[in-house]
Amino acid sequence: MAERAWSDPAKRDPMLAAIPLGRFAAPDEVALPVAFLLSAAAAMISGACLPIDGGYTAH
Repeated sequence: MAERAWSDPAKRDPMLAAIPLGRFAAPDEVALPVAFLLSAAAAMISGACLPIDGGYTAH
């Protein structure tokens, strides 16, 4: 779905320019943090925001 949404260079290029890492996240880069948050290792984490955006929201 993302490949189709971002395949247009007119839409994709400005967004990539705004992401400090210069690329979109791969599926596993989103799935692994989600799996962590669902695991017992994250039992004491609540009400936290974990942006998985390559630094987009940090600037």
